[in-house]
Amino acid sequence: MPDPPWGVFLVATCGALAWLAVSGRVELAVAATAVIAVQTTLAALSRVGINGAAVFHTSLYLSDMQTFLDDAAARAPQRGTRAHAAPTEEIRLEEVLPVPG
Repeated sequence: MPDPPWGVFLVATCGALAWLAVSGRVELAVAATAVIAVQTTLAALSRVGINGAAVFHTSLYLSDMQTFLDDAAARAPQRGTRAHAAPTEEIRLEEVLPVPG
């Protein structure tokens, strides 16, 4: 995606402000302040675009994650309704293969 032509707009704005300052229609300090305001605005717009793209990519990730969690919940075995009532005294394993290591 090509960059927006903000450089062209900035040059046009600076040219117009320079003409206004040279012709005496606007004081030099006001023109300089306007140039700084335009540059600050362009930087803020650039950050909005970058952050908007980041939010979009994050939403894609979250959508995929939610789909995965829904699918995992649907595939999980269902638990029974009975509960173990008494405390367990002993758990006994017979014919268990040892794990090496």
